[in-house]
Amino acid sequence: MFAEILGPSAVGKSTALKALCVKYDKIIGPDGLKSVLSKDDYRFYMDFFSFDEFLNGCIHIISTSKMRPSQKASAISMLNNTARKHFDRLLSADKKSHYLQDELFLHRSFSLLCFSDDLKKVSEWYFSTVPIPDAAIFFNASPDIILKRHKARAVSVNSYMYKDDEQLLEVIKRSSIMYEVAKEVLYSRGVLIHELDANCSPSKTLIKLEKIVKELGVIRE
Repeated sequence: MFAEILGPSAVGKSTALKALCVKYDKIIGPDGLKSVLSKDDYRFYMDFFSFDEFLNGCIHIISTSKMRPSQKASAISMLNNTARKHFDRLLSADKKSHYLQDELFLHRSFSLLCFSDDLKKVSEWYFSTVPIPDAAIFFNASPDIILKRHKARAVSVNSYMYKDDEQLLEVIKRSSIMYEVAKEVLYSRGVLIHELDANCSPSKTLIKLEKIVKELGVIRE
């Protein structure tokens, strides 16, 4: 079983996953993948797995979005790093083990899609084309709570840079459109869909996440 978590930046995904990793060894956290690829190997696998359609489509979405040029460059760099993590996982992960992962392609959708003029259309394409896990866990919280958590952070993520509170709330609200599309499309592709209400405290969010991953069989007593 390979599961991914996703949701808007500052909703509480990484906090819950890192806390879960403290309790269990068999979970790959945000930084838990060990690179097994050299640069040459990486280029070979990128070409060998015929990633052209997906990567070219993502680059087109980024280049035609309303992000600033510096944000576009950062988004493409993150896309490259995520692709490498994807191939690292394919090659290094024990196929008999169970993994929960953040920072892969489902997660990356927030930073790649939310600034498109035709959000629903690009979201339908993205989630129809993206490499998929066995299960997806969607973290949900109100826009006001997400904004509050973001403002408590010391560093702003790429998607939230150069925006005032009103603009940040708009980005967060737009993401809900993307995630509704994601749930429908991923479900049609056979992905198990779970939703997690993250409006509560980090400790309660952790309990909810732990319950879901136990149901999925990612972790066992």
